[in-house]
Amino acid sequence: MRSLALAHEWSAHGGQVCFVTVQPRDELRRRMESIGARVVVIENPFPHPADLESTLDTVARLRARSVALPWMILDGYHFDFVYQRKIRSTGCRLLVVDDNAHLSYYDADIVLNHGIHGPHIDYCTNDDAWCLLGTRYALLRPEFHPWRAFQRHVESRAKNILVTLGGGDADNLTRKVLRALLQVDDVELEVKVLIGALNPHADELRALVATSRNIAVHSDASDPASLMAWADMAIAAGGTTAWELAFMQLPALLLVLADNQEGVAAGIDHFGAARSLGRGDRLDEATIAAEVKKKAADVALLRRMAAQGRRLVDGLGVERILSAMAEREAFFSTANFYLRPATPDDRLLLWQWANDPVVRRSSFHTQAIDWTEHEAWYVEKLASPDCRIWIMHIGALPVGQIRYERIGGDAAEISFSIARGFRGKQLGTRLLEASGEQALRELGVRWLQGAVRIDNEASCRAFLKAGFDRTKQEGRDGTPHWLFRRAAHVNGWLEDYVAVH
Repeated sequence: MRSLALAHEWSAHGGQVCFVTVQPRDELRRRMESIGARVVVIENPFPHPADLESTLDTVARLRARSVALPWMILDGYHFDFVYQRKIRSTGCRLLVVDDNAHLSYYDADIVLNHGIHGPHIDYCTNDDAWCLLGTRYALLRPEFHPWRAFQRHVESRAKNILVTLGGGDADNLTRKVLRALLQVDDVELEVKVLIGALNPHADELRALVATSRNIAVHSDASDPASLMAWADMAIAAGGTTAWELAFMQLPALLLVLADNQEGVAAGIDHFGAARSLGRGDRLDEATIAAEVKKKAADVALLRRMAAQGRRLVDGLGVERILSAMAEREAFFSTANFYLRPATPDDRLLLWQWANDPVVRRSSFHTQAIDWTEHEAWYVEKLASPDCRIWIMHIGALPVGQIRYERIGGDAAEISFSIARGFRGKQLGTRLLEASGEQALRELGVRWLQGAVRIDNEASCRAFLKAGFDRTKQEGRDGTPHWLFRRAAHVNGWLEDYVAVH
């Protein structure tokens, strides 16, 4: 489904799409062809050598028919580093969709992880790879585009329940959930069950609820957004559907059906956009029934989940990915950037950047930053006349941030970071040079100042290249750090001192 979401938007922008896949079922093939895509069927899947041979042959034929280099999108745990490298050796661009950094190394033009935990993963990639990490890149199907202006009204009690546990549900967890809902007989519920065309238990599920007047099974998934808009609460798998529920501001109880869903469910639960009930195969019917009854009556919780959902997923992920692909196609010059003031909509982006493992290791305080604390802190900083935050862009891509905060009346402290995939390109130096004079003017200070850890070599290089002098000092705990200063220049620059945290 996520590959279809990306392919649909690519086709809508005039691009050609070719799906290379193993023997797709008829319905899935019809969906691929409905967007004008050509389907190439592989008889022997990877790691059989015929898979790579067939794929490389397809790439060669695509290159022969097109002026522009084709993009290859790989989505699957079995595509290892060797496979990726051979794909790139053809000269085409490569985007790898990943969930949990299961490989020790990635060789790609772009690595995409649209999970909430994506920015926390320390990816090991080739030096020129771009990493698109976090739910700002969530791959939503085109059926959800008309709902971008939708605003949910949360009732005092959740009565309409949507059950959706993936396209296949081979273990028939849906049956367990339905049996649990049949036990909730003292609360007036109406239940709609959305099952995929690949679900082998459809007849059994319909028989189970045949005598129930308030439970209906739907197998037509052509318009899932309408069902989500109808529902007051969902019981769902912790996969791609979780991003769709968040976008639709639908409070949800998430069940983990596979190992790759554990991080998704835990992250959304921590953010407050849903509640994770854990592994579905370890839950009994009584527990599920009790959780549904309890959460359906908690209006404060329902409202919180609805509000956090749209903050987590705004529905613009596919457009951002295509924009990144276009920027990558042209490649970028570090001179081609601009700064803009941070807005309330950037709070999630900055929280994810702040929790990047490299950023945390380079900080004076290495602990992960809690979302609730960050949210309160960010509201305070945006409202403060003593603080300025700017976001650095290359094209439509945000690639860095810098914050200036006035301290002591005549000085301002700086904090900055560069997004993963854009480091090592002197963007930190450019960020300092482009924003310092404006910060001095707007904050009305004489000094820009801060501190850098001794082992933060990347930041030290950025400051030195920007013309800063440094001295070694000790913090309150006796730990040494670098103090960076820069004397005033005739162009209006005064001394600078930079802190990273």
